Amino acid sequence: MADVPGYNNCRACRRGVHFVDGDVDSYRCLRHASDAERELVDALDAQAPRIGLKESEDWHWGHRYDWPYGPNIGVPARQRLIQWATENRLREARPKRRCPIHWLEGKSCRASVVPCLEGGSDWRDHMTMWTKGGKPHLIVAQPYEVKDQDRRHVSSLVLDLRVLGGIPVTGTIREESGWYGYGALWVEVRRG
Repeated sequence: MADVPGYNNCRACRRGVHFVDGDVDSYRCLRHASDAERELVDALDAQAPRIGLKESEDWHWGHRYDWPYGPNIGVPARQRLIQWATENRLREARPKRRCPIHWLEGKSCRASVVPCLEGGSDWRDHMTMWTKGGKPHLIVAQPYEVKDQDRRHVSSLVLDLRVLGGIPVTGTIREESGWYGYGALWVEVRRG
């Protein structure tokens, strides 16, 4: 938006957010954001704790909470995330040991690498974990593409959790985008 004085410098200061998906000219920092844009970011920040987000250790305007990748820089993604998590009564989880499969099983993983996810390819991009009622409930990945080997890997993972772990899970791959946006697909492994 050329009518906002100095808006091109917002990208240089790296202290702002995008207000339109994929539009580099929609990037604004506190100084160059309109009153309406500031109010929107503040309103979304006010909702962040309800979906389990924690305050960032080094926060500044637009980055007060530790948003997952995508919503961390994009206001539309924040809006979609808050709506989705609120409608589904979910809270983001960030366990210290980030092995999502063991986390979904309710176990801890002591491996330095994540062997439970070896064998797939890019289906794990933009992965987040979500609780429902305080218990592990859902793993979401939002990759840009899902190959046949990824589909087989997700199916195998679900089968292993059901048969070996005795855990009722489902795996879903949808071609439509989730809250991340940018044309990403939706992969989920859901408990229960």
